[in-house]
Amino acid sequence: NIVGDIDRIGVIRADSASGTGPNIEALLDHHLSFLIKGKNCQTAKNFAKKLSYNDWIPINFFVKIADLDKQKIPNCQYQVRTIVVETISPKGRKKYTHLYTDVDKEPEELFHQYNERQNIESIIKEDKYGLHISNFRTRKFLGILSFLYFAVICYNLLSLFKYHVLNGTGLESMSVIEITNKLMEIP
Repeated sequence: NIVGDIDRIGVIRADSASGTGPNIEALLDHHLSFLIKGKNCQTAKNFAKKLSYNDWIPINFFVKIADLDKQKIPNCQYQVRTIVVETISPKGRKKYTHLYTDVDKEPEELFHQYNERQNIESIIKEDKYGLHISNFRTRKFLGILSFLYFAVICYNLLSLFKYHVLNGTGLESMSVIEITNKLMEIP
């Protein structure tokens, strides 16, 4: 269920667990914009075989991308815009992944937009571990709910602390985990 109107949803970004034909088809059926990593690396390799040297757009020394436009994908009745990503590992091995999207933007912009998802996940992870909310001390619903309320209150207090106390000290960019580990001891 979605709080509010479905039209308020922007572009859905998801990792490869959601990058299957039936999931993509469902998003297209509901007219939802998406940018999702494809699930199967072999599919990405097969897409890459269709490309010539001139089709690739370099992102940096180790990454290049190619826009295949609309492709037939397994278990989906629609053709879907597909962007293939070639990454060269430190050992020189080529690894292929792919992105499915219905967003009308340049492939470089879509590549960077998808990768912003990792930044968001790392911020959430950092905040979660900074507040030590990875291990609940109870299995009862009200106990967990109370614990989460206190965690949110702590997070808000730490945010206020960063804004009002650390502002202008050079420490205002510290994350929650850095504040809890460097400035105070939380068991």
